[in-house]
Amino acid sequence: MTDIDIEGLKAKAEPTAAEVCARSMRDTLRRWDAAKGRGGYPTAMERYAMAKVLEERSSLIAQRAELLAENARLREALTPSMHTKAAYIGEFKTSGITDLDEDGDPVWGQVVIEWTATKEIMAAILARATQSTVSQDAGEKSRD
Repeated sequence: MTDIDIEGLKAKAEPTAAEVCARSMRDTLRRWDAAKGRGGYPTAMERYAMAKVLEERSSLIAQRAELLAENARLREALTPSMHTKAAYIGEFKTSGITDLDEDGDPVWGQVVIEWTATKEIMAAILARATQSTVSQDAGEKSRD
């Protein structure tokens, strides 16, 4: 038996904003062609609608490009690599016992978090960010 990707089918069934714009443009062009065939011209409302559709389409394309670029930047920042290692190594510190003085008492100071721990934290954040659904309860518990 084959597995059916229900989410994939839902995504295909729901048109994207770009598909809605394209469908609207096609419908308007069909009406224009029909109007020309009977000797008429597009109405002012049809011309206005077409201009708005084209404007919206351009805006959506620009927004998509911006979102894709932001997504790439965020993924790069959260993916452990030589670039992120150079950027983050030694950046995170915590208070801890760094030494013992001559009497054997602890000396408190700043302890640098190791790159391995930083890398594991980055991987955990990326894994959580890429989950398709994040439960509301988990978000509320993390704030406590």
